[in-house]
Amino acid sequence: MLKVFISLLIGLGLAGGTVAMAEAPAEKTGTPSSTANIRLVREEPLPIPANAKAPQWWSLAREVGWTEDALPTLDYVIFRESRGFNRSFNRQDPHGGSRCLLQLNGSWTGWLTDKGIITKPADLFKPVTCLTAGLAIYQYGMDRYGFGWGPWAIKP
Repeated sequence: MLKVFISLLIGLGLAGGTVAMAEAPAEKTGTPSSTANIRLVREEPLPIPANAKAPQWWSLAREVGWTEDALPTLDYVIFRESRGFNRSFNRQDPHGGSRCLLQLNGSWTGWLTDKGIITKPADLFKPVTCLTAGLAIYQYGMDRYGFGWGPWAIKP
């Protein structure tokens, strides 16, 4: 019985495969459409500059969504705030401490929890979570003020 079932599946698969091998429609000729120049392939990231202070975090920052044009400033902030050490913690911060690569102020923890980015402040010690949270804070600044680096005291 099992052999009959497998044979049936294989037969159906082969029969279905003939449809996939049908001839493609002929290409249209004439003036190319306005979408002809759209690139659907993601371009290669720019090389990390030789003077980058925290190059080990660029790839992860790209993965979580930081844009190429933001990376040099992000690099500066990471180095200034934590020297690239993801377990950095500043107890002197009056808002419950600042944590991670970006020294995210404790005043953001409620907002980040509401957004579903963290469940507790210690989550920020995971680099992917820290960079994701930092991007959310940056985007909040962009949406609200037109400038995302304000929380890190970077001037526009």
